[in-house]
Amino acid sequence: MNFKHFNYIVACSVAMGLCFLVGCEGDEGPAGSEGDVPVVIEGMVDILDSQDSTAYVTVTVANCLEVPSVLLNEIHLLYEPGTWADFTYDGFPISPGEAAQLFVTFTQSNGENGVAVANIVMPGSFEVLSPDSTNDVSLTDSTEFSWTASNHADYYILEVNFDYGYNSSGSGRTEFEIATTDTIVRVAPSTMFPNLGEIYSFGVYLLAFPVQAVYGPMQGELGNIEGDAIGAFHGKVMELEYIL
Repeated sequence: MNFKHFNYIVACSVAMGLCFLVGCEGDEGPAGSEGDVPVVIEGMVDILDSQDSTAYVTVTVANCLEVPSVLLNEIHLLYEPGTWADFTYDGFPISPGEAAQLFVTFTQSNGENGVAVANIVMPGSFEVLSPDSTNDVSLTDSTEFSWTASNHADYYILEVNFDYGYNSSGSGRTEFEIATTDTIVRVAPSTMFPNLGEIYSFGVYLLAFPVQAVYGPMQGELGNIEGDAIGAFHGKVMELEYIL
């Protein structure tokens, strides 16, 4: 497993953990109170590099009877019970900037048939600009993270993973995530180094900072599922940079 794929899985696990992960279970899934429990759909189309022409797709459908039918651009996604997402597709054919339609048919908890649709446009290719060397990380000045704009992106997610050594014997790790509509984020030394008061010199071990351009509602929000369900469907394109 390469480093980019590992970061993707971690990010998706956190994001999907915020959503409803009780999927339809076999032919007789949990029904809940008749007519009162909406079907919830959460899904993502993730392109792990803005030069790729394939994506990793995950979709979870909750609160319905039986196993639903899930199509993306008229391609059936396979149902995989017991996994962290009900439906997955690795190597789905789609490129940055292209459109995608999610089409789901299901039986609602009251026994009636239901249909839900979501339309997205994958964010376009972009490039991470800074930082590009260890000299860009300072104990006294803010570290600037920047990237070019991505067409169709509603917002960006910057994830910073920073392992460092200091004062010849100590070591530290910084992890944080920022959602922003800007293409420049300046991070104060106190955030880059939570133990800043203990450091008078440091050497960078590894600074990894994936940036995701996102089409769709902000994380944790419902929004673009239309029809007989609620939920959110996202298109994400990632660029990963790291400094050794």
